[in-house]
Amino acid sequence: AAVMAPPTVPIVDAGFPVYTLCGLDDGFVVVGGGGGTARSGIPNRLCLCQVQAEEAEASGSWKERSRVDDLPDVVRAADVNGARNTIGCGIGKDIVVFSLHRGKGAEIKKKDVPPIALDAEIKTVRFSPDGKWFAAGCEDGTVVLVDAKGWSTKKKTKEHTDGVFDVDFDRSGSLLATASADGRCIVWRLPELVKAAELKHRGKEQNMLMRGCRFSPINDLLFTIETKKKCPGYLSCWQVEDNAVKHRRTARCHKGPCTVLSLSADGEHVGVGNADGEVAFCSGHSLRPHSKMSLPTGLPVMAIDFDENTMISSSPPTAFASSVTAVSWQPVVAKRDLMAYMWMFAVLVILIAVLWERILLALGWESGH
Repeated sequence: AAVMAPPTVPIVDAGFPVYTLCGLDDGFVVVGGGGGTARSGIPNRLCLCQVQAEEAEASGSWKERSRVDDLPDVVRAADVNGARNTIGCGIGKDIVVFSLHRGKGAEIKKKDVPPIALDAEIKTVRFSPDGKWFAAGCEDGTVVLVDAKGWSTKKKTKEHTDGVFDVDFDRSGSLLATASADGRCIVWRLPELVKAAELKHRGKEQNMLMRGCRFSPINDLLFTIETKKKCPGYLSCWQVEDNAVKHRRTARCHKGPCTVLSLSADGEHVGVGNADGEVAFCSGHSLRPHSKMSLPTGLPVMAIDFDENTMISSSPPTAFASSVTAVSWQPVVAKRDLMAYMWMFAVLVILIAVLWERILLALGWESGH
């Protein structure tokens, strides 16, 4: 088993309001946000940065490698495909596509692809693992499935009756999950976008929002977070089968409302942010929190992502800027490793031997009388 070491909390100022981020490799992160209207005087920006947590010094570095400023609206959602060469963004009501290059010639550049215009503001986006599909969820409950090869709309539905907070594909790219403020997480079969299952909070609390959904990258599990104001936040795990999605367990992960959900690449750790600036690191098996981190800002956590070495989170945008927290979180092997188990086994054998000897002595003493 592995547990996450209690991290230090280096913070860097992004210099502009951050709404979304995507962790890549080697500390690279795609960050999007902006001021919205021209009156704010703050540009709507998409940038490629390198964020590094200096654990020993409890400080962080933020190096901007490339950016695009001339965007018509705030970048509220962004995701990077598996090949790490394309960024799909929700900018206002439009899906906009950018090319991504890293290394010495790091660059973000708008692709020569017409934006896909939707009827409501886009709140969340996601690529399928194979890069074939791209999904977007909107504030009016609309879910859109896009062919990410030709960038054309494949299917569209408005089954949700309230805003869509989160979307995610399973590891095969054949299922899509959508979490909504209407209290439902719907699992769809692709490419027809046919409803396969509808999930709701299994606890005693009523009118819970489905705030986030994430498929495990290594098995057939689906994780959701359920929350509402003045109520604890819950993390649930569901088993995805051929003809059904079955509830496995639900555990409380925060005392207050949850805001965002993310999984590590190995599926072992689940990161859940809340409205009080806390991130709970939960087991992907038991769902119980094994460590927690409090951001010094004390503001709601809006985005979490894991890369190979770093968990990155963002506090809510203020009028001028956001703080981005880069945390060195290398998983460490629990103390009960193989050697510890061997010692425990040896001690157990000795205890059994001593106990058995006492039992035999007691039986012999009784027979002697």
